[in-house]
Amino acid sequence: MKATAWEFRHRSLVIGTVYALGFSLSGVQPITAGRWVARLFTGTPVPAGADRVAFGVATLVVAGAAALRTWGTSYLGRSAVYDAKVRTESLVADGPYRFVRNPLYLGTILLGAGIGSAASPIGWLVLVTGLWVVHRRLVGREETYLLERHGDAYRRYRTAVPRLLPALGPRVPASGAGPDWRAGWRGEADMWCLAAGVGSAAVTLSMVPFEVCVGVGLLLLALESRRARRPEAGKGA
Repeated sequence: MKATAWEFRHRSLVIGTVYALGFSLSGVQPITAGRWVARLFTGTPVPAGADRVAFGVATLVVAGAAALRTWGTSYLGRSAVYDAKVRTESLVADGPYRFVRNPLYLGTILLGAGIGSAASPIGWLVLVTGLWVVHRRLVGREETYLLERHGDAYRRYRTAVPRLLPALGPRVPASGAGPDWRAGWRGEADMWCLAAGVGSAAVTLSMVPFEVCVGVGLLLLALESRRARRPEAGKGA
């Protein structure tokens, strides 16, 4: 189960297509996934304040995803995160990489689970399942290159650390490498904008602040992707 070179190079487009498909199914069911869960636990009609609770839970999930990705990017580096090619120069096994081999991809899947609460239940299922399949394929391609580059060292790491479902405790010893938190926060600013947007929806029950935050987040993502891919981007970071 391995992504093609095209899939990896255009992974943002592929992921965006999964989001579009998930939210396009909103018309199939006249209820959001968040309200559906609230009704499941509270009965019909859904009590006042259920939307705030649903958006509040989604905010926690999205913020957790942003925190996980920020942690991972602080160790991996911005240029590797946004590169169109598989980067295998080094084997990172510190920070979140001691618990799960692909914390950035896990964070992206959690992001979809949080934001998808605004889609229909079937749309949420399609979105999360689609993200899982896409990222599982991306992992397959990366692992092929890592095995070719690092051989037995990566085999031992792969055996010890889970692929996408994190272990409860660190599975490998720390090497002593420190995080670059500035790079982490800068590289994941778009994720924090999304978390702020979902949080604003929980407070105001309006999608306007959320849409503004999504727009700002996409702009930051485009700017950071362009900056991180420059040859000099890794210098002085």
